[in-house]
Amino acid sequence: LDAHGVARPDQAHVAGAVNSPDRLLWLLDAVKSPALAVAYDYSHFGLQGLDLETTLDALLPHTRFIHVKDFTGDAKKFQFLLPGEGTTDYARYFSLLMRRGYKGPICVEVSSQVSNKPGYDPIAAATRSYAALSAAMAKASENRSR
Repeated sequence: LDAHGVARPDQAHVAGAVNSPDRLLWLLDAVKSPALAVAYDYSHFGLQGLDLETTLDALLPHTRFIHVKDFTGDAKKFQFLLPGEGTTDYARYFSLLMRRGYKGPICVEVSSQVSNKPGYDPIAAATRSYAALSAAMAKASENRSR
């Protein structure tokens, strides 16, 4: 719990000891506390070549919120990007979330690999992220109604 008594989610990190759904689920089971939940972030799994749907299905029942950011590279050498700047299929991502009934928050995470670059403009980053994600959400919603 944080200083306000709110449950603190944890997430897998590509370069960390807890880097996979299996390891994160092991941690949840070992701690056995309702105060520990998951912050799902596909970028850490995508860099390892893990499938979006498989990782989402494993972790969504334990997920308190979702971070979205894009990526390039692999588990050994990677760069985090703003949503829409990489290869993540956000329309598919949002379709999967809709089909599974996810209603929690989805937050853009701007990595320090992005925000520490010279000339970083947070307003431009938010604008680009919103444009990419809102277009993907519209496409996912359109596909759902078919």
